[in-house]
Amino acid sequence: MPSEGGQSIQLTHHEATDHHPVWSPDGSKIAFSSNRKGNYDIWIISASGGEPEQLTFHESDDDHVCWSPEGTKIAFMSKRSGKQDIWIMSLPDRTPIQFTEEANNSWPSWSPDGKKIAFASTRAGNMDIWVKDASSF
Repeated sequence: MPSEGGQSIQLTHHEATDHHPVWSPDGSKIAFSSNRKGNYDIWIISASGGEPEQLTFHESDDDHVCWSPEGTKIAFMSKRSGKQDIWIMSLPDRTPIQFTEEANNSWPSWSPDGKKIAFASTRAGNMDIWVKDASSF
């Protein structure tokens, strides 16, 4: 039985692993994680294809990216602090800022109004869901 929805289009072409794709809010770009430079970093590509652009440059893995609702920032998980934390990057200046500091934190998700980020954390012992104000980032 054929699937509905049209034909699939391959956007990335690399022998490395490209995974965890997420659409920008306006639908023009897709952010994803790739180990094409050795470790996992965050990349973006036009939704219509083209050459991917690397956003993060760190020897620790950067993964599980999400877009802010207005599309001007990304949040991602990284081990660059020595443990798993959430980092935020403004796309105009591209400087990562650490968002979480306690325990291991992962899988960020921005609230629809852009004021908070939900994430998973082990700060209470188990992996639980937490929410933190992100309006100052």
